[in-house]
Amino acid sequence: MNKFVKPRTENFSERIERLHHKYDDGPKPAHYDDKNIITMEQRAKLDAKKRPKKFDNNDPSTYPSNQKKTMSTWEAMIEIAKNPKDRDDRLQAGEIRKTILKNYRDPVMREHLGDDELKLIGKHKSQLAPKVTIKPTYVAPIPPTPKEPEVPIEEQIKKFADAEKQKRISNLRNTVGTGGIAEVYYKRFI
Repeated sequence: MNKFVKPRTENFSERIERLHHKYDDGPKPAHYDDKNIITMEQRAKLDAKKRPKKFDNNDPSTYPSNQKKTMSTWEAMIEIAKNPKDRDDRLQAGEIRKTILKNYRDPVMREHLGDDELKLIGKHKSQLAPKVTIKPTYVAPIPPTPKEPEVPIEEQIKKFADAEKQKRISNLRNTVGTGGIAEVYYKRFI
């Protein structure tokens, strides 16, 4: 016959051995795989979920109607802000969001806001876009390579000089005219 044994919480020396094994690759403790010993983290989760007291007719605190979880006023207001039913609820939800946003802007109060409150104002970790930091990488500039001209440079110089000579001649013809002494001057000096 299997007897149910209530698991016990590990003591501090067992906890240190377990954490040393888990994070520092230390030796595996003897109690590591024991199902009758639970970690302190697991115990905290179990304690957070309190079970209702066993019913006793003589004790009113054990009545099922007295063991319901009661919501604080703030929690009730948050629930209304999450699902507003009518116009008044929507107005109240807006005021609650403004209050939460005001607390969010205060660095001291920000750390005390819960996940549901942060989700209401859109500042929860799951709602924020991940910050991407782009490190600029250095790219060496490409040195310009001299382009070889299609026409050799000597020909370009000669063509430019001939064009300048023709421009001077046409300017002189326009100002002095053609024939006579001007014609001799064009042939000799220009």
